[in-house]
Amino acid sequence: MAEVVEPKNKREEDLKMEKKKEILDYIREYTSSDDTKKIINLNYIINKEGFDIWSFKKLIFLENYLKLYLLILSDKYKSKCYFIDFFSSCGANKIEKGNIKSIGSPIISLLKGVIPNKKKNMNNRFFNWIFMEIDPTFCDVLKKRVEKTCEIIKEKTNEDLKIDKDIKIICGDSNNLIDDLVLELEKESKTERIAVLAFIDPYRFSAIEWQSVKKLLSLKYVDIIFTLSTGTLRRGVDICKEKEKFLSPSLLKECSNKKFCDIPEEKIGDLYAKDIFDVVGRGINFFRKGISVRNSVNTEIYRIELFSHSKKAVEIAESIAKKLDKLDYSTLSKLLDQTKGQPSLKNGFNRKFY
Repeated sequence: MAEVVEPKNKREEDLKMEKKKEILDYIREYTSSDDTKKIINLNYIINKEGFDIWSFKKLIFLENYLKLYLLILSDKYKSKCYFIDFFSSCGANKIEKGNIKSIGSPIISLLKGVIPNKKKNMNNRFFNWIFMEIDPTFCDVLKKRVEKTCEIIKEKTNEDLKIDKDIKIICGDSNNLIDDLVLELEKESKTERIAVLAFIDPYRFSAIEWQSVKKLLSLKYVDIIFTLSTGTLRRGVDICKEKEKFLSPSLLKECSNKKFCDIPEEKIGDLYAKDIFDVVGRGINFFRKGISVRNSVNTEIYRIELFSHSKKAVEIAESIAKKLDKLDYSTLSKLLDQTKGQPSLKNGFNRKFY
């Protein structure tokens, strides 16, 4: 009997559906799993600023990069790994579309920053998590949500994380906190092999100063996931009276003789990267294309950039980005609507997207 060959277009369609289901599993876990509900519903306070349907791209990218980072640095190189979230908020966010709530980056960094290593009968994990937040009320609520998250982690992995010992929640402007933080990490690096992963996701371009980024880059080994707010840059730089505080030198020079809105999107990222290379002065890899997030009229809102000392990490980040780049607004919107059904029961601790 002749072999039945499945039509190519059907195979491609099945593959697309499989990938959509994979994305749906992430969104369900972040919004409607039992653990998520326990964490979010601890308090009525929730962040309503700067979180939209596109934010799932950032969260999925962050989750997968965390796992990769720990595999390379904690497991292979035995480094003490630190995770720093510059804009931690309260640990839960309301999506602009509808009444759907999602856990935020600090909670994901905890849930996905402890990875069972069955071969070694241990957990690959960050040595310390550092969450910075300027709003005192958000800090208090974040502490409660982190405590609940730690209970869930202990139940699933037997890792007993404690606030103040393993997790630090620091209330204040990250631009004012960075000096003490860098000094503390530099002191630690004199006796220990440390590695730092910084997640910088500001609500607007004026929330993070260039000098703060420079100070962070003074650390010997730091990787940065950075949201470059091209949308607010285009709208705000030309009327900003303190642009020299927030723009890197090359960007500042570029807009001295032209309107910022006339600078091509990719050039904005390239100029920012150039200045980071100049500051670091040693081998660092840049995911040049980044993950571009665009609105319904194809205007870039922001770009997720990655600067890493690991070439392999950047290569894998590119493979993650290729999948995420194919997610348009319509697809994400439809997937988000499906989260109103039954929560996903899939255990995400060992999930891979790359």
